[in-house]
Parts: sequence; structure tokens; C-alpha cells
Amino acid sequence: MHVYILLVLCVCVRGVTSFPNGEVEESCQSMTPNHSEFKSQTSSSPYKVSVNSTTFTAGQTITVTLQAAENASEFQGFMLQAREVDGKTAVGRFTSINTVQSRALNCFNIENSTLSQASADKKSHFEATWEAPTNSSLV
Repeated sequence: MHVYILLVLCVCVRGVTSFPNGEVEESCQSMTPNHSEFKSQTSSSPYKVSVNSTTFTAGQTITVTLQAAENASEFQGFMLQAREVDGKTAVGRFTSINTVQSRALNCFNIENSTLSQASADKKSHFEATWEAPTNSSLV
């Protein structure tokens, strides 16, 4: 059985000084940055999210790519997490983590369920590998 997943992403274009190293576990549930100095973005998205598959089977890996959009050459902060459509918690985990660009978070007590930026460095491209759960009612 195939299940669609929703990739939830939070990206900030402006300089983020509060959490440049991506330590944002308190944002696991809401996926909203808690940067008191900055307001939520209301302009066009500075990135495009693409995946090499929109359905999965148990243990399958999916490549998730963040690419700067045509209206922006770079992006900075991000938080990436897979959820079931209308789900409230993360599903699956990220593997082969590039620790120079990203930091793994253990949201909802699921190891490596979420990725965020590892620094405030600007990026035009980011790629991650997500692994579907092997024992779940989703697959």
C-alpha cells in the first residue's frame, strides 16, 4: 500500500541570529521558528522542494531537494520533516546526513526525524535522503 506524505518545511531568508546552528527542538511540533526578532515570511517562497517519489514502500529512501527559487538566489535557515497528510508528528527518518549543512533533530522521540540548518551560511541547493518507516501502518 502506498501512502502520500507531506514534507513540511520552514525557511527563513533573512539572517537568523537566534538559532544559527539549527538547535530548534522546541519547533518540532509547530514547525514554526521561534525567533522573536523576526516575523513570519509573507512574500513568495525563496525555495522549491522536490522529491524523487511522492509515494513510498517500507524502508524505501527518497531524495528531498531544496533549491533556491527563481525569485531568490539563496536561502538560509530551514527545518525539514516528513509527516503523514494532516499528521501531527514526524514519520520516517533522514539518513546519510551532511553534518556540514544540516543538523539532525530527534523530534517526537524519533531519531533523525527532522533536519535543520547547521549554520547561518547561505545556500542555493540542499539535498537530503529520507527513509520510510519499516514497521508502520503507513506502508
